[in-house]
Amino acid sequence: MSKREEKRIRELAAKLDKAVRKGNATRAVEALEELEELEPKVARWPHKRADMLKKLGRNDEAVLAYERAVGIYADCGFLARAIAMAKVLTELAPERIDVLERVDPKAARALHRKSRPNSIQLDDGAVRDLADQAERLERDQAAGGGVLRFSPPARESTIDLELSDVELGSAPPPAPSEQAADDAATAPAMSAEALSALPLFPLFAEAPPQALQTLAREADLVRLQHGDYVLKIGDPADALYGIVYGAVRVYPPGAAAGEFVRLGEGEVFGESCLLSREQRKADVRVEGELLALRIPKETLNRLVRVHPVLANLLLEMMARRLLTNLLHTSRLFLNLDLEVRRQLARAFEVRRAPVGMVLSEPGAVADGIYITLTGRLDIERTDTGQQGVAGAGVMFGQASVLSGAPSTLRVAAKENLLLLRLPGDAFSQIAFDSSEVLSRVAALGPIANIAA
Repeated sequence: MSKREEKRIRELAAKLDKAVRKGNATRAVEALEELEELEPKVARWPHKRADMLKKLGRNDEAVLAYERAVGIYADCGFLARAIAMAKVLTELAPERIDVLERVDPKAARALHRKSRPNSIQLDDGAVRDLADQAERLERDQAAGGGVLRFSPPARESTIDLELSDVELGSAPPPAPSEQAADDAATAPAMSAEALSALPLFPLFAEAPPQALQTLAREADLVRLQHGDYVLKIGDPADALYGIVYGAVRVYPPGAAAGEFVRLGEGEVFGESCLLSREQRKADVRVEGELLALRIPKETLNRLVRVHPVLANLLLEMMARRLLTNLLHTSRLFLNLDLEVRRQLARAFEVRRAPVGMVLSEPGAVADGIYITLTGRLDIERTDTGQQGVAGAGVMFGQASVLSGAPSTLRVAAKENLLLLRLPGDAFSQIAFDSSEVLSRVAALGPIANIAA
């Protein structure tokens, strides 16, 4: 790009800013038309132009501009934005559903696989209708199960897991200005490369083509303003939410008064819908302005029946969020250095255990430290004769790992479980690096409730 073109772009951007502040949509469209010509691969210009044309009632032109924005967002890897723009377009022109169905995930998929090469990837050859597994899922659901009742092959029983770069805060931010909200709606807050490691990205990027079309078609657009509630404690857990732009504050159970976890573009929330008969356990409120995709639980259940491989993506998504909440709210991890928490997150493995599976045998040295995320355990202590049932947030195996002595526990899955395993050698390395982690774990008994 020549210096003359760069100068002209700055001039037009200033003209656009002035027109927006004065509410002059016609002038804004004029500036955006030239900006789009100068930077044809920048999605925010046709996106913003479409918004302005819509305000002016020039809907036919707006549809064409939105269509251009959809293509550029997809080509740059901003798949969720492309889908959201396509849905805005179909609100204006329902007959143009073809734009939504043609959103191309190739660029996003390549970015995801480059950024997280060890994460779950669904090769085209693996996308098939596995009738026997789908039938098993149907039977489990008929017995009251949810999407996590599906049990993929054993080789997929562990999941590469990383802690999301979420923020924990308490001080209320200033209310966003109208201009700031307007800018947030059209300029990507993060690069596609950064977004590619976040939970919403692989859900769309790695979905089989038919599943992606269903997700895009059946997801609802959610538009909310600063301070609005998205979810409230006790609401039915009937959908998963993915943030297209903006941010929310999640107030998880067990967090200190006034503290919250902040989630932004590319993150998901409402993952409790992946479990059976759940209610919302946290309040979620908008920070700034929010555009999100709401994916109904019924859609997810149906897609897993048809494409069982999707269960892995959903499981990874939920496990990452549960782990993030645990590391931010459990008294065991509270106030640990952020880098130590990230080290812990990388070291944890996510495991699934079917009903009846024995996780700890008395007389054998524990192979790691376990924390339950969902489901219930049957526990028997052979040293005291005590028996009981424990739920989510229970930690066991630490006494045997620390001492190297045989366990005195018999622990078995009372329900299908989702749990974390920290291998003994990984714990030893973390304890070597952080005496605080070692002292906190050493202070626990053989069974510890660390949920709050």
